[in-house]
Amino acid sequence: LVVVHQATPRDWTEGEITLLRQVADRTAAEFRRARAMQELQESELYFRQMADSMPQIVWAADEKGVPYWFNRRWHDYTRLPEGHLSAEQWQKAFMEEDLPVMLGGWEEAKRESRPHSVEVRLCRAEDGVMRWHLARANPVQDPNGNVVRWFGTLTDIHEQKLAIEAERQSEFQSATALRMASLGRVDWSLTTNQVDMDARCREFFGFAPEQQLMVQDIFDRIDPADRARVEVAAGESSLHGTLLEIEYGVLVPGKERRLISSISQVAADVDGKPARVYGVLGDVTERRRAEAEREAFVRTIETERANLAAIIEKAPAFICVLRGPEHAVEMVNEKYVELIGRPITPGMPIR
Repeated sequence: LVVVHQATPRDWTEGEITLLRQVADRTAAEFRRARAMQELQESELYFRQMADSMPQIVWAADEKGVPYWFNRRWHDYTRLPEGHLSAEQWQKAFMEEDLPVMLGGWEEAKRESRPHSVEVRLCRAEDGVMRWHLARANPVQDPNGNVVRWFGTLTDIHEQKLAIEAERQSEFQSATALRMASLGRVDWSLTTNQVDMDARCREFFGFAPEQQLMVQDIFDRIDPADRARVEVAAGESSLHGTLLEIEYGVLVPGKERRLISSISQVAADVDGKPARVYGVLGDVTERRRAEAEREAFVRTIETERANLAAIIEKAPAFICVLRGPEHAVEMVNEKYVELIGRPITPGMPIR
């Protein structure tokens, strides 16, 4: 509101009224501009105070992408001086070999006015350790879509990065151990009935590397003589969440029957309900065949030994069979016992 006062009455001309209106309009515009500027400064101050309290590193850049402000966390972390930093100065805080990827992506993001993110290593000045960070940059645009500034963050992800790498190494070691042991891995989703198999397991069942598998495909390759038993056992295991150890035959078209040994465990979802079955499979055909041959050989030896014992017992001569350098008694007949006049214990040495 603009008020003009004069001590004596007068008639205001049209020009004077127009002038007063212009003064009032300009005064109001200036007042609004000053208020907006004050609110902007207060908002900027609030933003910087809030950013200084964050555990993340926060930065701001002008419309050309030139950084002009970093929060307190940046300076505490890098121990670089406050105020304007040249590109050469702030880039020294990063791992040199990460800069080409980081800066190349940054330049592309500025050209296309789009968000940008990249994983980089930043030096923690306290101990000189290069720690992994997730760097993000987001453009701020005016109503016309023009970029007026950039805001970005650097979030420490070092522990997560190490955990992921450790998990990858563990998976590699497990996969290597499975390959060395000629074992395969299987993962069955109880919600979708989809099955994921590694290359070794697919070889056991005769599936192509790219073939999408359902649990029915697996059961269809099991020997009909074993299938019902396997389905019942798998159903009870998935229902009650129990460990399942089982052997069964697998019939692949055009190949001989193979005997598969499987050990599987049920994993629950967040609600504690069975969600998936994961396990390890191995082809034990040759092992079981060797075991059967060994058992047959042992039975043959035992039969021949029994036959020999019968012959010795019926022989008209005095017979004592000794074993090894200790001359341990293996078997004797009744005539030999009568000859020496005392009982002989099998296994006792004869001196």
